[in-house]
Amino acid sequence: MYQEIIYKILSSRSHVNSMTKTDVSVENIQESGLPSISDISLLVNNAKLILTEEPVLLRLTGDYVVVGDIHGDIDTLIRIFEKNGYPPSQKYLFLGDMIDRGSNSLEVLILLFSLKCLFTESIYLLRGNHESKLISKNYGFRKECNFRFKEYGEEIFCKFYHSFSFLSIGALLNNSIFCVHGGISKDLVYIHDLEKNVQKPVRSILSGFIVPDLLWSVPRDYDYPFPFDEYKDSHRGCGHHFGPNALSTFLQDNHLTTLIRAHESCSSGFDLPFGSQNCLTLFSSVDYCGKGNNAAIANITNGIINIEIFKPICHEDSHKRRVLFPDWIISDHSYIDVDDFMANIENIVSPDLEEVPSIFI
Repeated sequence: MYQEIIYKILSSRSHVNSMTKTDVSVENIQESGLPSISDISLLVNNAKLILTEEPVLLRLTGDYVVVGDIHGDIDTLIRIFEKNGYPPSQKYLFLGDMIDRGSNSLEVLILLFSLKCLFTESIYLLRGNHESKLISKNYGFRKECNFRFKEYGEEIFCKFYHSFSFLSIGALLNNSIFCVHGGISKDLVYIHDLEKNVQKPVRSILSGFIVPDLLWSVPRDYDYPFPFDEYKDSHRGCGHHFGPNALSTFLQDNHLTTLIRAHESCSSGFDLPFGSQNCLTLFSSVDYCGKGNNAAIANITNGIINIEIFKPICHEDSHKRRVLFPDWIISDHSYIDVDDFMANIENIVSPDLEEVPSIFI
């Protein structure tokens, strides 16, 4: 089932000319690449069972591609997979905010959940502040579900937001890098205490202190908005601003080198908020809300963090582009439309197959 779902989603992105991104109803779900309502329900249930078994703090080792906010940008997500390889040949860690803002949150979640069910130990999903009922019902995901599934939209929305409670909150990568959506918390001195203080399911991301901080906090240097070294209340009303000294203390106390986080858009796709490698912000959606920004991911290989940039594709090229299918889909012909598949192969326009500018930190 999962491979067929993935094939349909990838195939649908080769035909964005023939259908607008939201021109979907229950009657033409198959043409849009979305699976049936019953298949979505089964997929979410199965993904939730897997997520339930994973700890609040993931402990991961090896080489990983770390991905920041996707925000419903299915086409950039596919470009990231095409450039670096699909699971299981490449392992991935997503830092949350997979939904909202963009037009294709459903495709993003369905693709990621399908990959999670297929390759459980090759792809990991963290929770962002948008993976909650309160935020996602106001910033696009609920509206998308209701528009695209009509009278079944609320059922689909509820299925997904219940699953969000089982997403992990943070990840320790190679015992040296702490990965989280937002930032650090003054109430979490040692990251190994996270599981003592937070248990799944996490129903609310606004209750308590630790979870809101980890999902909402942001780094700020000495000059913004006023000089400080440690922690200040955030203008968002949730989480904190944390300064360079607060981060240095946290990293030193936990014997870590780097914090990798997401949560904030960056014109270049990434940012070093304190001007050094101890804090890296990733944003992985191009042209976010029409801003024309790049996207970036971190490819961590042999302990080296390599930043890969994805630039916006011009309108003309986006209409020509065809997706590339993973090997494990090509090898299974049972559900593939051969004519459609060959059309994809013969009309590939993929700017990310060329060498991508990289920055080593």
